[in-house]
Amino acid sequence: AILGGWGLSVIGETRDGLPFGVTEQTNTTNTFSTSQRPNLLRNPARDHTSKADMLTKYFDTTALAAPAVGYFGTAARTTGFGPGFVGLDGSIHKGWYLRESLHLQFRTDFYNFQNRAEFANPNVSQGQADFGKITSTLAGSTGRLMQMSMRLEF
Repeated sequence: AILGGWGLSVIGETRDGLPFGVTEQTNTTNTFSTSQRPNLLRNPARDHTSKADMLTKYFDTTALAAPAVGYFGTAARTTGFGPGFVGLDGSIHKGWYLRESLHLQFRTDFYNFQNRAEFANPNVSQGQADFGKITSTLAGSTGRLMQMSMRLEF
């Protein structure tokens, strides 16, 4: 009764980051649009030495420059990809057969088991104070959650 009836399950999920494109805060092309793309001077991707470094400067903001008045920028619609997602959920449960048609199960579920923050894309509007910084987490991203439940099957 003590050693038998145990179960363990794990669900892992990894995803690449969402694409993002950098825009200028103002449009100088007289095309009736609220923004325009900047000029791409070099690859803005950079290696991060720490999580704090990633949050304060996700990409090289000096690799993008405002185009001249009346000209369109050379940056592509997609400039880079966000930080990505790594999720790990798990469950451990124990079951007892009380009678032939009566089963009791106690389970504990863990969501975001590694208690990892999942960050959103950086601010991509050139000209704002937090340009290139990550200031929020993904919608629905929470800290570690644990729930316990008991189930009676008959």
